[in-house]
Amino acid sequence: MPGFDGKHHLITLKLVSSGRVIMLYFFMVVCSALMLYGHIQYRVKNAVWGRPLAGGMGVFTIILAIAKIVAIVNEPHEQQVRILDKERGYVYATMQYIGDYLSVQYPEHRILLIAQPVTEQNKERHELMIDGLEKGLNDNLQILAVETPSPLNFDSGSDLDYIFDAELFDRMVKLHPECNMVVSLIGMPADIRKMRFWSLEPEERPKLVVAYGSIRELQSAIKMGFVSAAVTHNWNYKHSLSEPLPENFKDAFERRFILVDRRNIDQIAAEFPTLFVKEEEEDE
Repeated sequence: MPGFDGKHHLITLKLVSSGRVIMLYFFMVVCSALMLYGHIQYRVKNAVWGRPLAGGMGVFTIILAIAKIVAIVNEPHEQQVRILDKERGYVYATMQYIGDYLSVQYPEHRILLIAQPVTEQNKERHELMIDGLEKGLNDNLQILAVETPSPLNFDSGSDLDYIFDAELFDRMVKLHPECNMVVSLIGMPADIRKMRFWSLEPEERPKLVVAYGSIRELQSAIKMGFVSAAVTHNWNYKHSLSEPLPENFKDAFERRFILVDRRNIDQIAAEFPTLFVKEEEEDE
């Protein structure tokens, strides 16, 4: 499926917006100059055509001024469109990065994807995430199944509620023995310690990747290899509305996020001391 070219969309929107404003300014200057020229010709040289020229250009100047006001009023909406477009680009780049990482570290795996229930409100984001992930995956790493929790409501005017607990997670994994990797787009169950997944034999337990959601209770699980990788925010990142979307998906991901695995868990825990709960608290 085609990728999401966020940079192309952002540049197009900026050019359209700035080009329209520049054009309005240009025509206002031209009309004002012609209005002044007509007025001078009429008053100084008694040119009959000077007065209607000045009047006509005056009307055009007023129309252009109104058009400029309308453009300024619409600017917040255009800015919102640019921001949303950039965020879509980051979502796509994030999932492509995860797919690329998995292709290098865990080739030839079959993936069970756990995602939010799909509604009209989140359908575009859901498809964008899967498209980005598939873009990064190699031909031998495939998504074989997608499981979603059952929604508690379908009210389009409210946030979607669903229950995702340890029992449901274990049931999803058991339903797909053909999958030897689980990628969660909705984090982990709140009662994470009740998951039977942890007690499965190593040869029966799928690789687990937490692509979205809190990783506060996963430090030991990552260290011991129960969780192969997890994604968290780059807490050093300073958000800026004006920053462009990086062209390279790896640069885009690494600006906002950090992928944590056994290789860098100690370094990340030391750099961000509050990222994980204390290991002694996990054992309680």
